[in-house]
Amino acid sequence: HLGLVPAAEADDSGEGRAAWVVDRLARLVAEGVDLEAALALAASAPDLEPGTVAGGGAAAAGAPPGGGRVRLGLALDAAFQFYYQDALDLLAACGAELVPFSPLRDRHLPPGLDGLFLGGGFPEVFAARLAANAGLLAEIRAAAAGGMPVYAECGGLMLLCRSLVDLDGREHRLAGVVPARAVMGRRLAGFGYREATAARDTLLLRAGERVRGHEFHYAALEWDEPPAGGWPHAYVLRRAPGEAGAPEGWARGSVLASFLHLHFCARPELARRLVARCLAYREARAGRSAARDGVLLRSRASSSEGR
Repeated sequence: HLGLVPAAEADDSGEGRAAWVVDRLARLVAEGVDLEAALALAASAPDLEPGTVAGGGAAAAGAPPGGGRVRLGLALDAAFQFYYQDALDLLAACGAELVPFSPLRDRHLPPGLDGLFLGGGFPEVFAARLAANAGLLAEIRAAAAGGMPVYAECGGLMLLCRSLVDLDGREHRLAGVVPARAVMGRRLAGFGYREATAARDTLLLRAGERVRGHEFHYAALEWDEPPAGGWPHAYVLRRAPGEAGAPEGWARGSVLASFLHLHFCARPELARRLVARCLAYREARAGRSAARDGVLLRSRASSSEGR
């Protein structure tokens, strides 16, 4: 599907497939890479600080000040598996406890989450199963409406849409956070490196800031009828040098969703900002809970005095 076999789906049993893949990769490297030049370049690089992470550093990233670790739900199963591992490592270094869950199998979100990261994948292949998991979709919708930070890339964006139309023309109702339906096509709708400018303040960027990312998708969004001011798109996306760019993605409240894949290690502050937003959500939730408890205690005290 889409010409890819993800590592998570590769069958390395029988016929020595794993060994064949490694041997083939070794031949390609030997034929196509100047190994002596690569080693010389590596030898000339300056030493890294102990404990650093690509693009930043664990020490520089640090956990949020005085806040401990935040619980970041990570959609992870056969439908959602496109993540950069070193970007996840950077999130962990910034203070995120990554809590995997399966939109295909789990009937509820993990307890006590402070944010959601919905990565890329193949939701179109599993659309019927995802749509059937209505309880989990409702919890995602409620989390977004309640102010929980939700960051979604590509397949994650599709999950947040009102519905998804598969290649057979069947429409499947999904989370309904983004007022659009994702329609699968048989030709690439977006492929290549992109430069994006934030159209407004979002979870990761301030209005006007630029970021580079990558697109690879066959789906296109068909938006619902917009209000007078238009929909709050996330980016102005440039697909070629010099072009004016076009609106892309969705950014409202605590939700940022786009077809754009970002690599946090290229901009470590993005990981820090996401963790900081999760921490702010957790603290606000704790404050609301404490306020409710205080009201309840006062109510009980008044009732007791009345008796």
